[in-house]
Amino acid sequence: MSRHLHRTIDLTIANGGTDSNIVVGTDGRVGFGSSHGITIWAPAALTGVITVLVSYLLTPTVEFDTLQLTPGTDVTIAAGKAVVIPHPGFYALRLHSASAEGAQRVFQLVSQVDGSL
Repeated sequence: MSRHLHRTIDLTIANGGTDSNIVVGTDGRVGFGSSHGITIWAPAALTGVITVLVSYLLTPTVEFDTLQLTPGTDVTIAAGKAVVIPHPGFYALRLHSASAEGAQRVFQLVSQVDGSL
């Protein structure tokens, strides 16, 4: 079976905001459960430190926790950088900025999947 990259839904933090939209992995465009990894690319400029938040719920509202790849290490994204999350084991994802963003910030989300979507 072949693997390929699948561009999915953008994560956006509004101007003056701290939280992005919520991306749910059961959406056919995302497929966290069938993914071998997801990559999030940050824009060139950021106001605050960006932390990756995840939820075990299919329809989360406030039930998010900070993602850690190794115990004690929060997953953060720096301006102009990308972070890879291998074998995601969560239903929903959102980004959180420690400071109100000075402009709209758009993050690209790409999933590595088997087969064809």
